[in-house]
Amino acid sequence: MASKRERAFRKVRVVIDVVNIILSIAVVGITVYTFMDVHNRMHIFPGIFYLGALINAITGVKHVISDKQWQGIAVFIFTFVLIAAGLFCGRIVSANV
Repeated sequence: MASKRERAFRKVRVVIDVVNIILSIAVVGITVYTFMDVHNRMHIFPGIFYLGALINAITGVKHVISDKQWQGIAVFIFTFVLIAAGLFCGRIVSANV
């Protein structure tokens, strides 16, 4: 039988999965909405990158608590890449407005 700690981690992983699904659907929806009229909704692009970074950060936490530290670290590195892409995109968008 699973210990209390293992059951708690299982519940946390399920919550993380549900949050990831919700955020992923939101990212797809926002991206489709943005591409319908790119010129007027260009300012939304950095937010898409930041939401992607949030999804990766949450996934990284899930890997770390699941004893997959190296995978978690790799996901966190990509999180910082997405944050940098969001900042870069934000500067480009603000220059074009």
